[in-house]
Amino acid sequence: MTVSLLVITHNQLGQEIIDTAASILGKHLLDVSFISISANLKPSELGGYADQVKNMIHQLDIANGILILTDICGATPHNLAKYFAADQNINIVSGISLPMLLRVLNYPNQSLQSLSSIALEGAHKGVIQD
Repeated sequence: MTVSLLVITHNQLGQEIIDTAASILGKHLLDVSFISISANLKPSELGGYADQVKNMIHQLDIANGILILTDICGATPHNLAKYFAADQNINIVSGISLPMLLRVLNYPNQSLQSLSSIALEGAHKGVIQD
């Protein structure tokens, strides 16, 4: 069994990164679930997005763990993930990038802790100055 992967971002940023990674790899080595949260979120809409995150976490395989990738630490996607991840077999890595996701997708059989480290490594190695 593999770790479940959930991407939560503002607007369609996460979906575009997922689609681009799939194009580069030619296939998904790991199933990726995605939730889009409006960047123009109204307070009255927060509950609906919270329900989406809660329901998706319950649908995914918590036994092997869930790795959640979000776009900005401290923003709504991250905060909702953090709220529903409390006391569960879930790791959250913020600052999703194409190099991060490609790295994660190439190691589908790793443990949750290893996959979290792989995500961070992909992000760090994916940012350079020439």
